[in-house]
Amino acid sequence: MRKSISTFLTHLPIFTSKPSFFAFPFALSSLLLLPLSSSSPAFPSTLSLLRSLFLSSGFPPSSDLFPFLTFKLTHTLLSFLFLLPLTLSSLLLSKSFVIRTLFPTTTSSSSSLSLLFPLVVTYLCNVLVILSANIACFSLLVILLNLSGDHAFLVAASAAGAVAYSIVAANAYVVCGMALIVSGAEGIMGFRAVIKAWDVVVVRGKATATALALAVSVNAALAGVEAIFHYRVVVVRVMSWHVAAEAVVIGYMYAVVLVVEAIFGCVLYKAVTGSSERGDGGRSIFGGKEKLLKMVV
Repeated sequence: MRKSISTFLTHLPIFTSKPSFFAFPFALSSLLLLPLSSSSPAFPSTLSLLRSLFLSSGFPPSSDLFPFLTFKLTHTLLSFLFLLPLTLSSLLLSKSFVIRTLFPTTTSSSSSLSLLFPLVVTYLCNVLVILSANIACFSLLVILLNLSGDHAFLVAASAAGAVAYSIVAANAYVVCGMALIVSGAEGIMGFRAVIKAWDVVVVRGKATATALALAVSVNAALAGVEAIFHYRVVVVRVMSWHVAAEAVVIGYMYAVVLVVEAIFGCVLYKAVTGSSERGDGGRSIFGGKEKLLKMVV
């Protein structure tokens, strides 16, 4: 993490300009969507649809997970659909700029736009991977919860299912995030990038704990910015110019955190693969040879 922060601070003018401004539309939209998604006209119908889907699949409504999962999935689904255009443009363009800056010799083109198409393809494959992981987890959870109708068993099974789902979701999140870095750094796309990311994060083993720790740190920072936005903008009922200015500043803070997240991924990928030591004759702004723990931690 220290290496990532050092990289960010060393090249502060670069990372706080173009990539942060590229990510700003996505960041501000994400913050504005938090209070609006639950009040959207599509929310009740989507929630009802998911409840019917869960009930028809055999998910016991008496489980404590039932209301939480249906509400959370409805919010996640609507947020994903509303933000998809900005994700494929604003967010991925920001990531492509960070990758191009930290890995300047990986492809022949010097434009960040050249990385956008591979990142878009890889992101769509990531969506399929996450969807498949969720379906597998929910299927196993339904089977587990239907083994017995005892209330104590349902509580224990719900708790175990929540823990197992959190582990699977966290690993899927980390692998898919790394797949975007692999796609830009190696010039590959789609499921090839996902498989390479799985090898980097999970199979090699050294990066799993570090990647999860970095993901927790980034999500904690994003949650902190979201809390600031809620108390400084959402709670305020009367909109004025200074509230709008605060919203813009907080949105920019959110964008900077997203840029730092991309830097974390790039530094971790370089630490695991040693991409500057492949003999390609290129040099990146990371510098020379460093040990894995020294680079990442």
